[in-house]
Amino acid sequence: MKIFSKIIFTISILFFIAAGLFFVKSYVEMNRIPEPVPEPVESFASGVVLAPTAGLNLYGRDEKMHKISSLQKGEILQLLQIDGELQEKVFSETDAAEEKYFHAVHDNLDYWVFEDYVALDCVPALIIEKSKVYMEENAESQVAATLSFATIVAVKESNEEKPFALVRWFDKSQQKILEGFIPSEKVSTYMDDVQVAAIVEKLRNTWRAVARNDLFKKAFSLKPSPKMLKVLQGEQVEVVTNSYKEAVRALPGSRYQVNMGELNTVDQSRDPFAR
Repeated sequence: MKIFSKIIFTISILFFIAAGLFFVKSYVEMNRIPEPVPEPVESFASGVVLAPTAGLNLYGRDEKMHKISSLQKGEILQLLQIDGELQEKVFSETDAAEEKYFHAVHDNLDYWVFEDYVALDCVPALIIEKSKVYMEENAESQVAATLSFATIVAVKESNEEKPFALVRWFDKSQQKILEGFIPSEKVSTYMDDVQVAAIVEKLRNTWRAVARNDLFKKAFSLKPSPKMLKVLQGEQVEVVTNSYKEAVRALPGSRYQVNMGELNTVDQSRDPFAR
């Protein structure tokens, strides 16, 4: 009987000890300060526009991209990253293939920019001498393309001096960015040259005198290399043409959709003011 009583007593003691430990643990859990959940870390990666123009789009309620503005080749924009990952949006219109857009920030406004128009983690650069682009880091490898003088490209920013530089450029036929290796001495990251090259491209597609003068003013405020300065000065030379189409194109109002077909049917051998 005494042994049975001792067993009951021991079990009771163990029960009270277990119950006490349980309540202590519950109290600690209830009063424990929760660990703070780390907030997402925002950062930005730089991107260089390599397409002739890159649309800055907003994603509408109709689940389509709507172009609001655009950037020119060689311009830089910031691409949003959350915890080190680029923010992307993939969608397709109707039965078209899926397209990927990056979340971009320009002038403190949020946009979406098409993936194939922007080179990531690069800086703008300029081809300063016509050169072949190789698939690998040596001149014995397959040639990927030939880039002409004053082509705007993008390169990885690096302090290391290497014989070959990794360049990215926009291929118009494929409508996307390609990459390859080029001798380092044939590419420059001098920003004034890059900006002047971009202005020269605009000049070649600008016909109005006021707009051209503004572009020249901006270009001559920079300090390009002698080679690029010569290219810029070449755009100041007026090209004289006897082409009827070119003459009509230069007329005031030609940008308002002049019907060239109708104009070309006019009998040019007769003076329209003759009686």
